[in-house]
Amino acid sequence: MKYEKIEDMSVWKESMFLVSDFYKLIKDNYWLSKDYALLDQMKRSIISVPSNISEWFARKTNTEFKRFLDISLGSLSEFKTQIYICKMVWYIDDKILNSFLDKILSIEKQLKWFIKYLK
Repeated sequence: MKYEKIEDMSVWKESMFLVSDFYKLIKDNYWLSKDYALLDQMKRSIISVPSNISEWFARKTNTEFKRFLDISLGSLSEFKTQIYICKMVWYIDDKILNSFLDKILSIEKQLKWFIKYLK
């Protein structure tokens, strides 16, 4: 598998869009923007996904790729739990939750495919 630049990877692009969507949500959601502990944790987890994919890209070995993909997958799973928490504490509604879950699922499938491919 050969990528000339990180921007060629759909999983990286989709995870960047997910980060952008989350920051838009923060901007439009007063209560979430004031929950500093949850917000900080969510920012860390969601930013970690494309960041770890990008970090691998700078190194480009399969062993490191799998490690960084595993970290990205873990961060994505953490964000998934946190978006559910947002729903449970009434920061978001079902429509927003489902929109995020659809995007998370797409990224998750791609990460798992890459991990399986590298085994």
